[in-house]
Amino acid sequence: FEDDFDHWVGSSASQGIMMASAKWSQDGPIFAEVSDVCGFNNETRAYTFSDDGVSMSSTPGALAFTGFLYRYADTADLNVVHGGRIEFYLKMGPVIYNDDAPESTCKPSFGGDVTLAFSTDQGSTWNVFNSYTPYQYRGYSFTFVEEIIPMEAWTNETRFRWRQPQFDPAREYWAIDDVLVYASFDPQWQDSQDYSIEKERRDESIRSKQCCAGTEQCPRSQSVDSCDIEGRGRTNLHTAEAFILVALATANIKQFFVFIFKRIEGRSQETQHTRKVLPDMSKLSKPFPKQTFHVVEQSCPSSCSAFHSYLTRAMWHGY
Repeated sequence: FEDDFDHWVGSSASQGIMMASAKWSQDGPIFAEVSDVCGFNNETRAYTFSDDGVSMSSTPGALAFTGFLYRYADTADLNVVHGGRIEFYLKMGPVIYNDDAPESTCKPSFGGDVTLAFSTDQGSTWNVFNSYTPYQYRGYSFTFVEEIIPMEAWTNETRFRWRQPQFDPAREYWAIDDVLVYASFDPQWQDSQDYSIEKERRDESIRSKQCCAGTEQCPRSQSVDSCDIEGRGRTNLHTAEAFILVALATANIKQFFVFIFKRIEGRSQETQHTRKVLPDMSKLSKPFPKQTFHVVEQSCPSSCSAFHSYLTRAMWHGY
């Protein structure tokens, strides 16, 4: 069960509720209406169907209880045979103690507790399992409430009721919003026969698709030709899948060629660094100097001694 009160056609349940999970009782009227008299839990919620543009409540609101005779709302019979929990937000009218406080259209609550009860006999008898006092929940905002469904209510036909048994008709307004009833699974649900049959059926469907797609998960004992999905043998790749495969292949090929080019370029540079470069002899500005040895004989004056009669002088000339 779930109702966020965003999808009521009008202010009352009799006008229609567009939310399929909002299973309120059809045995009698709901003595409450969707209204903003006590505000609402979340101001950002949209009160419009995005699919068909059907307008719901003219202004945001919650399920407000402001009646003069009765104030209660019952759900339809719900299957909670394995237990569960109930979640909702509750607000009671705030008490204004001074003139500076903002005025509230949610009339103040001094008494008038709100109760939560269950029935397992289609509403003939009710069993209260919790109550909420005004001094805990009155104010300008909603308060989150969570309750565990008692074991006495674990049936496949259990309904729940929010009710204010006693109240001042001129005040003590209250509202609930975002109501959820969670039903637990069977603790041994994985051991049930229905689960085993459904699991085997789904596993077989997965194996069939794996084989038809030619994956490595296909058992060797199962032939690809025996697979059939909607009358076809092997499934074809979708456009998006084919594009991804082509892109991956292109990227891998590009990386391979980049690697090869880098290896070739690296070896070329190594060869250039190790090669000995010899100068071009034809481009030298001057020829390489040649060495020539000359002996010059010089006569010695008469005054020279016999030792210096001949003087040998060596000279180097560069051509």
